[in-house]
Amino acid sequence: MQNVSGNVLKGRITIWRNNYYKEIESLFWTAEDYNFDKDKKFLESIDKSMLVKLFELICFYSLK
Repeated sequence: MQNVSGNVLKGRITIWRNNYYKEIESLFWTAEDYNFDKDKKFLESIDKSMLVKLFELICFYSLK
């Protein structure tokens, strides 16, 4: 019984991982089409703790 449960869990993890990978790949291609050069100076000038929070926020919403 435990082996069956383990296989089900592995299957769910594999499905989650594949969906997560597809989402990351989609975001990568979307970002590639966007010109970030205009934002580079601003991002370099803001406080590092604010930059970390901005990154965390983007990561959080990209996973939804």
